[in-house]
Order: sequence, then C-alpha cells, then structure tokens
Amino acid sequence: LVLIGDYAGAEAAFDRAVELAPEDAVARYRRGSLYAQTGRDELAVAELKRAFAADGDNVQAGFRLADALMRLGRYDEAARAYGAIAPPPGAAALIGYRRGLAELAAGRCAEAARLFDEALTSRPDSGELIQAVARADASCGDVEPARRARALELAGQLFTARRDAAHATTLAMALAANGEFDRAIDLQEQLLASARASGKQATIEWHEQLLERYRGNVTDGPGCRQDG
Repeated sequence: LVLIGDYAGAEAAFDRAVELAPEDAVARYRRGSLYAQTGRDELAVAELKRAFAADGDNVQAGFRLADALMRLGRYDEAARAYGAIAPPPGAAALIGYRRGLAELAAGRCAEAARLFDEALTSRPDSGELIQAVARADASCGDVEPARRARALELAGQLFTARRDAAHATTLAMALAANGEFDRAIDLQEQLLASARASGKQATIEWHEQLLERYRGNVTDGPGCRQDG
C-alpha cells in the first residue's frame, strides 16, 4: 500500500499490526517510517523510539529516529540518537558525519569538528565531509588560524570542482573566516540574489543572515546547515 501511494490504507494496516502486537519492533518501525514520510515527525519520533528500543540492531530505525529529531530541531536528542547506532561495516563515517551535524547545530563546535575529522580520515574523498569540515572550521568561534586556513583551502577545492550554490556558500564562509570580507560579501550577494529568484523563504533568510554577518565583520555563525 505504501509503494502504490495509498498511505491511508497503509496506516490502517500498520495500526492493526500494532494493535495485534504492540511491542513488535517491525510494526512500530514501519508505522514510524510512514509518519516520517508523511511529515508527522512528532509521531514518528515516538514510534521510532519504541522500535529502536525493542530492536537496537535496526540501524534504519536509529537513523530515521535521529533524522526526525533533526528536522524537529531537537539537536541534543538527535546527537544522542546517532551516537546510539551501532555502525554496520563501512557506515561509521556516515554516522559520524550525521552526528557531527547534530553537535554543530547544538552549538558544540569542538565535538562536531572532532567527529568530522574522524569521518574524513576514513572517507577523504567525500565531498559532504569536506564541506562539513570547511564549514565547521569557518563558522565556529575560537578556531585556530591553521584550521581556518585549511577551511579556505578545502572550500576552494570544492568550488573549483563544482561551482554550485552550496560550495559557493562554503567558500564565502571560509573567506570571511580568514578576514577576506570584501570577497565574501561579493559572493554572498550573488548567492542572496539567486536565493531570492528561487523564492524559498527559509533559504533567503539564511543567506540574508550570512550577508549581514559578513558586512559586520563577524565570522562565527550559522554554519550548521549543509544544504546551502
């Protein structure tokens, strides 16, 4: 029913499954996943918590729980949820990256940087991780000059490889972090113009906030977003 888009029918079936077996981890996971898929993250969190508590080996339940908490802005809980996932082979870097995003969003820059660095060591070719490291080092306060310089180098590499909005945003952050505010402002003004053309209000507001910081010669700020 989910696969053919009959979400109401699927939900009724999952409700019946949970009624028959209230502690069944699979039934809880499937209903929680449907809640998340249909934009009901509060319900998804409650359901996925029960699923993960019943079956801690269900990596997907752990991921979906943590992702739902991130969407709700419950970053402390999300960081703990990512940390509770036992990484399957080859997935440690991904979990570290996602947990790092939660730590960064919660304002714990040092912990986020540590997690990003560890993940990047095992996945040095990951563009997402390179961007995360660059943004963390560029937007967090009390970062050593060497790390800020590395952020600019990494951001430059990303932008050279692909000149998209996300990489341009990262480069503007890194330029500002290294005191090159005029260049950061020029680039950020272009990004804001593009955002306004897209009409996405949340993106417009974010780019306005970044531009305001650069105009005020402020470097630390909202670097936790990774979607650009």
